[in-house]
Amino acid sequence: MAIDSAKTIVIVTGANRGIGYEIVAALLRAAPSGSSRASGAPYHVYLGSRSLDKGQAALASLKPEYGNSVSLLYLDVTSADSIAAAVSKVESETGRVDNLINNVGIVSTASDSISRLRETLEVNLVAPYAVTEAFRALLLVQPASGDDKEKLLIHVTSDLGSIGMRTDPSNKLYNSPFPEYRISKAAINMMAACHQHELLNSGAKVFAFNPGYAATDLTGDAEARRRRGARDPKVVGEACVKIVEGRRDGDVGLLLDVEGVLPW
Repeated sequence: MAIDSAKTIVIVTGANRGIGYEIVAALLRAAPSGSSRASGAPYHVYLGSRSLDKGQAALASLKPEYGNSVSLLYLDVTSADSIAAAVSKVESETGRVDNLINNVGIVSTASDSISRLRETLEVNLVAPYAVTEAFRALLLVQPASGDDKEKLLIHVTSDLGSIGMRTDPSNKLYNSPFPEYRISKAAINMMAACHQHELLNSGAKVFAFNPGYAATDLTGDAEARRRRGARDPKVVGEACVKIVEGRRDGDVGLLLDVEGVLPW
């Protein structure tokens, strides 16, 4: 498909379901703001998926509005070859990336703690680092038209990775388990802080974004999570789009919740 170079080019990894899917869906519902900010809708969104079948099914269920568009990007974030092929595809089709949203994450079910930690760090930390490094050059490219785009790097993290919240006995998450997941998300928070420092003079903005406890199937049945008070993932998707639209620019470099900020 031909991709309009005037659109804001967004990649969302792990987007065939859950939070990633809702971020894509929210982007495709977004209307142009009419502001002078050289970013925002209309978007072309690359829906990243390591399964072509699941990615195609997700693609078929989406209904872009306001001139937004979407295409499937085969991307296994744990495979160097897959990442390189995805970079090559995006470069040939658009020549740049405006927003990179690293969303892939797992809660490992390996039988022992060391295996769980290794698997979790590989997917939750090493993979988004590798994806960011691979797309970094394209992220810093501006359109040939001279109509500069806002450049954003968003790492989807978790409040379970907040050291401040983990060490506060009064916090509601104080006794929550999943140490391996917590460790990986605390590391992502540091990765976001490092990227913010590294990209400071490039004009790119970096955010760590917490979806919170959402009604997805990450650790079980989504409806059961919803009954326990989990956030609607559509709300999470809309909150991420606010970041993309520039409505959270005052919180750049911080750990963002759906509303407000959280302690590192």
